[in-house]
Amino acid sequence: MNPIHLYANLFLERRWLVGLFIVIVTAVAIYGHLTTANSNDHFASLPERRQEVQQLLETRFASNAQRDAAAGDDLKTAALKANSGQLQTQLNQWQWDNFDNQDFFIVVQGEDVFRPQTIAALREMVAKVNQLDAVYRVLWLDQVPIFNRFGVPGPILPADDATDDEFAKAKTNVLAHPIAPGYLISEDGTVLLFSVAVQWHQVERVAEMVQDVRSTAKGVLAERNVDVDFYLAGRIPIMVEQRASLRRNQIWFQFLGYGLAFFITLFLFRGVGAVMIVAGAPALGIVWATGILKLIDAPTNMLTSIILPVLVSMVGLTDGIHLMMHIRKCRARGVPAREAAAMSVRLVGLACFLTSFTTCVGFGSLRLAHSEYIRDFGYACAIGVVISFFAVITVIPFLCTTFLGMRIDRGHDKDILTHQLSRSEWVIDRVIARPRKYSWWAIGLTLVLLAASFSLRPDNNTKSSLPKDTESFQVLSLCDDKLGGIDQAQILVRWDQGTDRKTFLEVIDKVERTLDAEPLFGYSLSVHDLYESLQPGYRQQAADERQAPAIAMLVPFRVRDTFLNESLRRAFVRFRVKDTGIAQYEPAFIELENSLQKLSDETGFRFLLVGQAVRRQRELFRVVQDLAASLAAASVIIFTVIAIVYRSFRLGLISIVPNVFPLAVTACVLAITRGTLDFAAVCAFTVCLGIAVDDTIHFLTRFTQELGELEDEARQGQSSIVDEDTTLQPQSRDDVAMAAKRTYMGIGNALLTTTLIMVLGFGTALTSDLPDIRMFASMACATIGAALIGDMVFLPAMLILFFRPKRVEKN
Repeated sequence: MNPIHLYANLFLERRWLVGLFIVIVTAVAIYGHLTTANSNDHFASLPERRQEVQQLLETRFASNAQRDAAAGDDLKTAALKANSGQLQTQLNQWQWDNFDNQDFFIVVQGEDVFRPQTIAALREMVAKVNQLDAVYRVLWLDQVPIFNRFGVPGPILPADDATDDEFAKAKTNVLAHPIAPGYLISEDGTVLLFSVAVQWHQVERVAEMVQDVRSTAKGVLAERNVDVDFYLAGRIPIMVEQRASLRRNQIWFQFLGYGLAFFITLFLFRGVGAVMIVAGAPALGIVWATGILKLIDAPTNMLTSIILPVLVSMVGLTDGIHLMMHIRKCRARGVPAREAAAMSVRLVGLACFLTSFTTCVGFGSLRLAHSEYIRDFGYACAIGVVISFFAVITVIPFLCTTFLGMRIDRGHDKDILTHQLSRSEWVIDRVIARPRKYSWWAIGLTLVLLAASFSLRPDNNTKSSLPKDTESFQVLSLCDDKLGGIDQAQILVRWDQGTDRKTFLEVIDKVERTLDAEPLFGYSLSVHDLYESLQPGYRQQAADERQAPAIAMLVPFRVRDTFLNESLRRAFVRFRVKDTGIAQYEPAFIELENSLQKLSDETGFRFLLVGQAVRRQRELFRVVQDLAASLAAASVIIFTVIAIVYRSFRLGLISIVPNVFPLAVTACVLAITRGTLDFAAVCAFTVCLGIAVDDTIHFLTRFTQELGELEDEARQGQSSIVDEDTTLQPQSRDDVAMAAKRTYMGIGNALLTTTLIMVLGFGTALTSDLPDIRMFASMACATIGAALIGDMVFLPAMLILFFRPKRVEKN
């Protein structure tokens, strides 16, 4: 027997078993919620690993200290040896082992920061922040030494009690320093950058750590009453602010969306019992899905935490409304509650299973992605959709057999959408009269929209995912304007053993000139700048006369390795990158890599472009490839499943256009409104595919049932389609047209109801202050609206024109 029919019989013969199943799964989900932590704090270290991490850090720093101490024995001159103690003391303050840090910055802006009281306040601020357990060290301008003509280092900033003239001279020295401008201070001297290195083994919760740094730093500046603006920047503060905004949006828009869906459903169903049952099943599905995902320790991320509840509720609500429509119709005809529940599961259960299965396939296809972030999102959502199916197919029929379902048929005869649908019968009549016209319109329009969507370009920048009034957005704009960006990219330079110093220095010069030729790249930094800071006038020397300053031997290894490691034959040339989008930088990166390849062919050196900005560009293009691969795989699987289930390869092909059409509309809307593809858009396309297929499957399921009824009528000699004197062909084009019309009139109200609820539910998110949420909502609304047109207009036309089921001879 059909498994769906076996399951439906449980509501007639073993209803207690269904109730026990609901209780057990609910208890397991609650257990998962109560016993599993859900911090979603991916940066925090596990408390039980603190001792292990601490030991590793102590070993590392001890090793570095030994290397730094050994360096003192290799000094080249007696003068340096004599001053080695003083030099080591000064240079060890130049702690730049977190020079590559792009995670956490303090940014201070002021018209004149070179004032005694301002510098004193900033020094106290750094000292207080350094005292926090979670902070390892703060790198800022005060740690950069300058050297006199005798090679003796001194602080670049004068003491707090220095005169205004001394601070004015210090400003001139700072802005002329080879390393500070662009990396620790802006060229106009109004913006200071403080790099904060975090001891992650001391961090319990990232948000609390960020708040501690903020409150400590701002408290000092407020107490000192200095006239500066204070910001936090970098990956960590931005992600904390994004999470806070996402959490606020999640709570508000879920409340608003679910509340709106409740009142709309109440207005349409005209009964509290029906609304509670339809809304209760998806709500319980969310509890089941999130609890079980926690229990099995499934990987989650921010996107999952936002999308999963909405997805589970929307998919569950769609199937739930179809079930409820059938149950209410049966109850209105006088069918007992249990039989009505069983009949509805038999009629709609297969369609609900297929919608959940195809949506699960769509998300499961994301497991093909290279990005772990997207793989985790697809995995969690695929499991959530499966759990939602069991919640809907179990809870709604079960509750309809309880006291809540006693009067669920009340108001059935006053269904507003059904009444309005009867007025739109002319639509399906026109489609039946001109199926060829509407079919070719569907194909042509889909192709045109797909062609228009090819203008979409992969792009990604941080500001596009932030509200414009947030601190993170403002500080990113400030850093782009004043510092040439906050992100760094690096060129890794490698060479073979035996390469002489002159050749090496010439190659580094050529790399720097290549970077300077591109206006998008700013503030390049290499070993030349390090040596210039140690020995003023170094850059003015000819390449064949340049020698590493003897004082460089006293620079800590962790500082030197940031620029040059001769034993490993490795050097880095760094440059700043603005947050203007990967699409803008892509041609520049390609041109840079081409130039480096030519230089490699000429010199034998090897170059590799690395860094966070470069990695984002490469990951984004890989994500676009993942999107194409996952959508292609999901589409093939989905349409193959449709062909197998409905036993018609032609039916699978016919269903392609009505499902691709909504995706083409969505892509076109995205191209018009945003013009770019990013991570959120990739995941939204997958959600859209699941939404688009759902209505198609419900339509095809009802369509095949109507064809079966017409066949039975024909066999009994009761067909109203053919004349008595005509040769009986129960499965002719007229039968297909009649089945399509019956399907349109039969489930049109359910499709309209789900479309209305989901459009209004997702539409509330269009008022969000987060651009990614607004983009996702606009894509979802476009898909849902276009899917209704595809399934109510284009699909019937293509069925009438192309579908030819097997003919059945009359008994």
